[in-house]
Amino acid sequence: MTALSVDPRAEGLWAERVGTRRYTGHNARGAQVRMGPVEAGDVFTPGELLKLALAGCAGMSADHSLARRLGPDVSVTVRVAGPNRDERYPEVHEEILVDLSKVVYVRREAGDQKVGF
Repeated sequence: MTALSVDPRAEGLWAERVGTRRYTGHNARGAQVRMGPVEAGDVFTPGELLKLALAGCAGMSADHSLARRLGPDVSVTVRVAGPNRDERYPEVHEEILVDLSKVVYVRREAGDQKVGF
């Protein structure tokens, strides 16, 4: 095994041990996230962080298109779930929920069409 030739902090991400099996993750912009096992209470497990990262990526990938079509204040929730089998995650399921309650539709000969909020 070779030693790292670059300080991990130079990449802007690092985790510091704050207790038994508990860490705080940091980035260079000042954000923090607490990590640990379920028994530790108000922390994220590594598996939860993995799933949240995927959910955030899916949401951010769809964000521009959703906001352009439905307005900048469109309400979007990305739900994510998947089994944990011995600390392995063989599959992850995502569901993007978009609030369409403020969209106004009109009946036309060719079918329903969105006309605005």
